[in-house]
Formats: sequence, C-alpha cells, structure tokens
Amino acid sequence: MDTGTMLLEAAVLFFIIVGLLAAALGLILMLAPDGFQRMAEGFNRQWSTRRAMRELELPRYYERFFYRHHRWAGGLILLAALWFFFGFVLHLSPAEAAGALPGIPWIWEALFWFLIVANAAAAVIALVILLRPSALKPLEKIANHWVSVRQATRKMEESDNRFDDFARRHHRATGFILVLAGVFLMVSFGVILGTGGAPS
Repeated sequence: MDTGTMLLEAAVLFFIIVGLLAAALGLILMLAPDGFQRMAEGFNRQWSTRRAMRELELPRYYERFFYRHHRWAGGLILLAALWFFFGFVLHLSPAEAAGALPGIPWIWEALFWFLIVANAAAAVIALVILLRPSALKPLEKIANHWVSVRQATRKMEESDNRFDDFARRHHRATGFILVLAGVFLMVSFGVILGTGGAPS
C-alpha cells in the first residue's frame, strides 16, 4: 500500500468519525437538550495559554557571548555547514536523495534544497562572525525586534458562546441539521471506503 492510499484512507476514516460525532450530537440536541447543556459547560472550560507563554515572551540577548567568543561560534557554525556540504551534497543530488527515501519525493527534494540554501547562508554568516562580527550589527537590530505572541493571540483567549446560545434556543432545528450532515458524511465517505479509494 503506497503513502497516497494510506493518507486517503486516513482522511476518509476521519470524516466518517466526524459524521458519527455530528449525528450523535444532533440526536442529543433533539432528544435531550439538557444533556447538551451539561456537555457544553464541560467543554467550554477556558484554558489560557498567556500565562504559560510568559517565559517565552521575555527577551534574551546573546550578543555579548557571540562577540566575546566570535571565533569559536563562527568556526563551529562553519564546520557544521561544511560537514553538510561535504557529507551530503557532494555525494548525492537532492533528487537522488529524495528517491531513496519513503514518502512523497518532491517534498523530500524541496526539503533538501531548503537545507542547501540554509547551510550556504549559515556558512556566509559564519565567515562574517569569524572575520568581522561588527558587520552583523545592522542585521542584529532587525533580528532583535520584539514581537509579542501573547498580544497577537489576545482575541483568541476570549470565549465565544454564540453557537451554544443559538443551539439551545433552536435545539430541534440545529440537531436535525447536525444529524443530516453526519449521516451524509458517513454514507458518502463510507461508500468511498467500501470501493477502496476515490471514485474515478
């Protein structure tokens, strides 16, 4: 069985399970709206990632270390980049390496080309660190621009209960639509699974 067939079957099974869950939720809404209310209260427990991400938000500066030990830092980065080129690129082309690995070849080939470009850039930066580290100061100012993930995701932390409120007010209609959607997903993707793949 090839990777494409496995991914297709996994996607089909995923949508069948989604259909089953949607149909079950629709039945609960239609027949036992109080049960849906208890489920909603259990699932609507708010978890804040802002406190967990606080340590990641603190800026940390390592410039002094690199300037003090610029020969060691530049030499190690240069050695790592040269090891990649001499150990891999000179022996195998990206297409040959991708063909020897399992999975989708073009993804592997794109990854190898990215590694080639990244290691070439790392070698250039390593030479600058070795010979003239002060030349990196303009790049340093750009790289040290602080971006707050916690501020960017603040809106995602706010709870939104509009669907729950709508489902409670119109529990029969919402439940019926969910049951129909769930049955449609199960039947449609069940036919695909039964035929052993996507329709031709």
